[in-house]
Amino acid sequence: MKLVQYIKLAENLVYGAPEWTRSPRLPLIDEERAFVIDTVRGAIDQLADSAWA
Repeated sequence: MKLVQYIKLAENLVYGAPEWTRSPRLPLIDEERAFVIDTVRGAIDQLADSAWA
């Protein structure tokens, strides 16, 4: 599991923090990156919807 990379990518999507990580961590690629982006954006959308409810 690449928890640090997930957190860094989520921070980047939410408030623009840099998503790079230092070695030996590898960047997220392809399906794994797309999954994290979809999950974070879905959570953001749900939070926004519940804020207006």
